[in-house]
Amino acid sequence: MYCCCFRYVQSAKKCINLCVYSITCSELADVIVKLYKLGVQVRVITDSEQLDASGSQVGHFRMNG
Repeated sequence: MYCCCFRYVQSAKKCINLCVYSITCSELADVIVKLYKLGVQVRVITDSEQLDASGSQVGHFRMNG
């Protein structure tokens, strides 16, 4: 199913800060959005040149808050 990093991310209770060059994993993006909807403060820092890259999940984040 998920690797250990997913369990680690899912364990966030108050906040999570992610700094990535590019985020294209839709499963990870879904976990992050779920946390946000549960009230966890989420901050994602990514390279602006990767916003429109194939598979980028930034639009998914924007649509969900």
